[in-house]
This record gives sequence, C-alpha cells and structure tokens, in this order.
Amino acid sequence: MSGEDKEAEAIKEYNLGFAAKYRGDWQASLKHNQRAALLNGDDEATWWNLGIAATALSDWPEARRHGRNVASRICEVGDWFTADVEGMG
Repeated sequence: MSGEDKEAEAIKEYNLGFAAKYRGDWQASLKHNQRAALLNGDDEATWWNLGIAATALSDWPEARRHGRNVASRICEVGDWFTADVEGMG
C-alpha cells in the first residue's frame, strides 16, 4: 500500500470510528480507531478516541494505555495519570 493509500485508509477508519463513537457503538469505535492507529500511529485524535472507547467498554488497562499514549504526545504528565484507581483494575 502506498503512503497516500495508507493515509487515506487511516482517515477512512478514523472517520468510521468517530461516527461509531457518536452513535454509542463503542466496540465499532474501538475497532476502527485501532485500525486507524495501525495505519497512522502519530494521530493524537485516534489515540484519544481509542481511550474513550476503551473507557466506555470498561477496559481500564486499555483505556490507561491509550490515555498515556495521548498524554505523552501532548503534555508532560505525572504519576496521577499512571496510578491505578481503586476498583478500576
């Protein structure tokens, strides 16, 4: 797949994931954003939406992983972001 094709496919998957998020179809949102992240791992919005979908699905380890990924890209974070929250795994 060429670079342009890969970028176009990443945008398509992101848009499908974004639409699924607003429909409340969290499993589809997670799936499409995972595909988008594989195609373009540098897109913060994709990682953000992955974290939101994982949170909605109560997948706390996955939500934290995606949240840390976003945070490491956009700001400096302390222990507050990586600390386990009681009852959240």
